[in-house]
Amino acid sequence: AAALAALAERDENPEPLAEAVVAYRTVAEALPRAEFPIDWALAQVRLGGTLFRLGRMAGKPRHYREAAGAYEQALTVFTNAAHPLRWADLMTHYGVLLTALGEHLSGTAALEQAVMVFRRALDVRRRETVPLLWAQTAVNLGAAAFALAKRNGDGAALRESAACFEGAIEVYAQNGQGKTVAILQKN
Repeated sequence: AAALAALAERDENPEPLAEAVVAYRTVAEALPRAEFPIDWALAQVRLGGTLFRLGRMAGKPRHYREAAGAYEQALTVFTNAAHPLRWADLMTHYGVLLTALGEHLSGTAALEQAVMVFRRALDVRRRETVPLLWAQTAVNLGAAAFALAKRNGDGAALRESAACFEGAIEVYAQNGQGKTVAILQKN
């Protein structure tokens, strides 16, 4: 499945990604969750990521919805209580997916959920303990809040977006990430 996904990215062809989705589903089905919860959840994570890439490449939001379902399944195993770092990483990926889905749909539900997911991930990815991971998640929260503000005109979401970008710029600047700082300053 990983080789098929790499082939699809290299050739910018969604067909191998569709095959990779089938392979990851087969892996997840072959691993009984009760016996192999971590491996099963990892298969769900990889399935979700592959469906997300397929949705981006093929331009079909239904793949985003399926990816969300796979991430939600993985989050039943990778909980904040049991696996906080993995949970925060997965929540960040889930938030990125929800932001992309929200940009394809009318309404604000997916964008609101993305903002909430990123906020929760920041409870684990704290600036004082993991500054670069905090900055990554803060940028994603800023993007989701900005998309939400564009959709509903919410000034609070726009202010949150600006604060997230400003905080991330500070962290990236302190860590010598000049190119990232330049990109974020444009945002």
